[in-house]
Amino acid sequence: MPKKFTGTNTKVAAANDRKALVKAEKDAKTRKAKEDKDAKDWQVGAEKTGKKDEQAAKRLEKLARKAEADKLLAAENKVNAASKPSRPVAKLAPTVARGAEKKAAAKAQEQAVAEEQNRPVQQFQARNIDDALSLMEAVNESVPEAGQSASSAKKNALIDRHPERRFKAALEA
Repeated sequence: MPKKFTGTNTKVAAANDRKALVKAEKDAKTRKAKEDKDAKDWQVGAEKTGKKDEQAAKRLEKLARKAEADKLLAAENKVNAASKPSRPVAKLAPTVARGAEKKAAAKAQEQAVAEEQNRPVQQFQARNIDDALSLMEAVNESVPEAGQSASSAKKNALIDRHPERRFKAALEA
């Protein structure tokens, strides 16, 4: 009988090594795909970690654009100042209100609206048919026509149109 082979078969060992490498690569790909899927599932509803960084980058970009615009404006003003004789220039448009000026303007506007709303409405009483007819004419004139100004129409609009509706409430009080 021939002797038993005690060594290793090189062809079989090489094939087993290739199979192991292919299997390891396949396992790594599936593990990576599973980790990516799990990470994507966990990201749903989670806060972004780079949100502050994105905001800071946007702010810096905005500041850079503003600085560039200011630089271009200064250069343009420098060129314009050199070409024109120096004389006082009247401002054509009012400056844009910012910050406290803007708040003060809004507050003044709110106060003006409140005063307009709190102004008492002029009321009339008619004791006879002639007075009632004259009041009705005044009410009808409150709508501005072609030749009538808006201010006179506003004055006429302030006339109390339906005092009878408040009569019951006045009696109860």
